[in-house]
Amino acid sequence: VASDISNLDEVMGDRKFDVVLSCGVLMYLDEPRAARAVETMLAHTRILLGVISLADLSVDNSVLAHSTTRSADLAFIHNVDAMVVKAGGKGVARKWTGADPPGRYSHSSPLFILAEPGDK
Repeated sequence: VASDISNLDEVMGDRKFDVVLSCGVLMYLDEPRAARAVETMLAHTRILLGVISLADLSVDNSVLAHSTTRSADLAFIHNVDAMVVKAGGKGVARKWTGADPPGRYSHSSPLFILAEPGDK
């Protein structure tokens, strides 16, 4: 199922999926909407939620008290780890590079988070 994040609950209904993946979505949502999206995705996940989001280049996203914006385009950088925990999930793996991968633009870097739903 592919869905617009704004009507995810409606599209998903009461269905659950083994794996739910969000790639490059949360950067377009402010903090409250991103947190709600993580909560919704976890609610529809049986085994694993994967989130690929923007990373802060200077500090690990997991220590951000609040979401920030990337200076180049004002895309949102979130503490996805905290959003997962607040939604009742558990982080099981993550990767934060802290610097640009070779060949990338100087203002972007990915953050990879894998999480389980809270009922595990």
